[in-house]
Amino acid sequence: MDQDEDETEDNAWFDHQLVGLDVVRDETVVGRVVRVEHLPAQDLLIVKPSTGGADEVMVPFVEAIARGSGLLDLQVHDLRDWTHDRHRTVDDTPYGGGAGMVMKPEPWGLALDELTADVTPAPTIIFPSPAGEVFTQATARDLAGREHLVFGCGRYEGIDERVFDNYVQGRASQLICLLEYPSYTKPSVWRERAVPDVLLSGNHGAIAAWRREQQLVRTRLRRPDLLPDAPTDG
Repeated sequence: MDQDEDETEDNAWFDHQLVGLDVVRDETVVGRVVRVEHLPAQDLLIVKPSTGGADEVMVPFVEAIARGSGLLDLQVHDLRDWTHDRHRTVDDTPYGGGAGMVMKPEPWGLALDELTADVTPAPTIIFPSPAGEVFTQATARDLAGREHLVFGCGRYEGIDERVFDNYVQGRASQLICLLEYPSYTKPSVWRERAVPDVLLSGNHGAIAAWRREQQLVRTRLRRPDLLPDAPTDG
């Protein structure tokens, strides 16, 4: 089958084009596609193993097609490789108090410096985050045209805000509520960026007010549609 003849205008595959295709891994045919399952996160190929076993195997579409055809080069890095203490620490308690842990800026800074050094064109750095803008199909099309993407995967209560200030081009979100306030952890000064004074004050009332204000400011800037006074269509 000639791929160019049967693709849709926006380069999407029809299910019938995939059914019956062999799935190859390391130059070995591992099975044949029998159907396609569409999930919110991604599409899965349901593969009948070539060994003749009864069990079907689920294969992510991106890995099976894009990566296998050389369209995608995917590398995964462990942030702990950029730590220097015995426990390989990547998080610490948040300034201003609160539950959870915040990812430290130092490992992120060292990792991003190394992974983006001498790369041309400059990589696009993206942090999927509940404090970001909505990830839309238009965003996906834009990113598909970029040569090098670096996704920073946060966890715990988030990443120290100064990492975003220093590196980020975008933060993607699908959250429907007020966006999260900025989080900070030790050290109090990193790359000449200081933690906001209010978080060091010990004044819990002032800290709570500052966090609430930051939520409102972020939401109004990035997701004004979530606010009660947002204009509606019609």
